[in-house]
Amino acid sequence: MLDGIVVDYYGSPMPINQVANINVVDARTLSIQPWEKKYVATH
Repeated sequence: MLDGIVVDYYGSPMPINQVANINVVDARTLSIQPWEKKYVATH
């Protein structure tokens, strides 16, 4: 499901599963926790 999602990581596109932990919380919820929190944009 998330294989097509890429993120900018140090200027290079990386699959999200290579820069974050992805867990299934329940049948309708995914938890995505990036390994380096300083690269998460907060608005």
